[in-house]
Amino acid sequence: MSYLTGNTGPVDYEALQRIRDIFREYEPLVTQSDIGDRLDPQVELNITVGDGFGECPRGRFDIVWTERDCYNFHYTESDGIDFRFDRHPDPHAPEKHFHEPPDANTRVPSCIEVEPADIVTLAVLKCWRTALNQDDPTLVNTRSNPPDVVVLPEPWLSCQRWRCTVTSLGRLGGESPKSLAAYTSPTDGTVRPTHIRGWACGDVSRHRC
Repeated sequence: MSYLTGNTGPVDYEALQRIRDIFREYEPLVTQSDIGDRLDPQVELNITVGDGFGECPRGRFDIVWTERDCYNFHYTESDGIDFRFDRHPDPHAPEKHFHEPPDANTRVPSCIEVEPADIVTLAVLKCWRTALNQDDPTLVNTRSNPPDVVVLPEPWLSCQRWRCTVTSLGRLGGESPKSLAAYTSPTDGTVRPTHIRGWACGDVSRHRC
């Protein structure tokens, strides 16, 4: 169910596919992912994760992304935990806002400032994981501009075609830390995530595009 209001545009099906792929790759607790029919005007992505807060054995993300880059990332559990990261016009809240747990009724400014679908997805995962690891849903919206994006200065880059952004994901599910580079096309704004292997702070010249 979409909670988007205002002039948000049609659903971006390709963005939902990218979001699904990022969840599958970066979150080991994902047990199921489903996208509705492309022709459904209310199509959404549903992600099930095999752990929850407290004694709850699972949770679910219901996700909508539109061609105007409006979105819902709605998390819910069977025991009543409910919260949501939103971006859409709302006369009673900032465009980017967060519906607080436990019932998602209260709107506050969102800690997520980034805007590309790929990076917003990583930010939502970072926020959710931070809270899940502490078993405290009140921590979901407490990070500072997740997912800790660093835009590398131009002299460091070894490729002239793309602007590189490195996102440090930290530890997801006890796995080794991962880094992701989002290459943003200077012509059409396309974001293309890819890994940088062997990356270390201050040393990106070894990676070539």
